[in-house]
Amino acid sequence: MLEEYTVPRRLGRTVNAQCLAMCQGYVEAACLGYPDGFWWQLLVDLGEALGVPPGTDDSSKFCSNAIFDCKFVFAVGDHRYGVVACEEVRTGDKWLQAAAASAAKFSAAQKLSRTVMVGRTSDPDPPEFLPGDEHALVVDDDPHSAAVKVLARFGTGKSVPG
Repeated sequence: MLEEYTVPRRLGRTVNAQCLAMCQGYVEAACLGYPDGFWWQLLVDLGEALGVPPGTDDSSKFCSNAIFDCKFVFAVGDHRYGVVACEEVRTGDKWLQAAAASAAKFSAAQKLSRTVMVGRTSDPDPPEFLPGDEHALVVDDDPHSAAVKVLARFGTGKSVPG
């Protein structure tokens, strides 16, 4: 991990440090892909664009074999935006219904303005929204591209730096 360390981008220094604090340590941060993995880059890109770091209520949840149903909140002024991270998105009805229920529960509990589920991979032809059309779904294996799509779904008018 130390060999891969690079000086964070100009705006990213604070967000990187705040993401490390959210994780409560380097081991937990490594579970999210620190310093250059997909989930780490996605969260830093979103944090830079929104001007706030993500928060989470359960950092232990992303220290498993794969990212699944990990939830992050970006509090921007009067708005709160949620990201549900899931390594692999399935397109079966049962899976999508469960994902929609999880996103709805998260959105209600956190009083979110918008919620987007993000996956790195998917079965063929994932929908653009989870069942009910309330929560968007983004599947992309490039963190920068995924962040651009998430911001568009949030509807903030913000863009990813760089």
